[in-house]
Amino acid sequence: MKTTNASILDLSGLPDQARQEVTDFYQFLKKKYRVHATGRGKRKDTSVPALSGVDFVGMWKDRTNMGDAAGWVREQRESEWSRHEK
Repeated sequence: MKTTNASILDLSGLPDQARQEVTDFYQFLKKKYRVHATGRGKRKDTSVPALSGVDFVGMWKDRTNMGDAAGWVREQRESEWSRHEK
């Protein structure tokens, strides 16, 4: 994949709305893939894989009664919602 240098990206031939869309999309990608600076000036990746070191991630992995987690959640929601419909 070829990368484009921002200084040579010419948007002048696009209508105003298209230029705004490109700008908005760029801002979206910048926010999605942003990297936060740490106290030492180093940059820290805050993407989803970085969550693997957080204690609560995977805390239910050994629970045998959670074999069908999606089904369990569905049952909990149905139970809660049906109480309010009466």
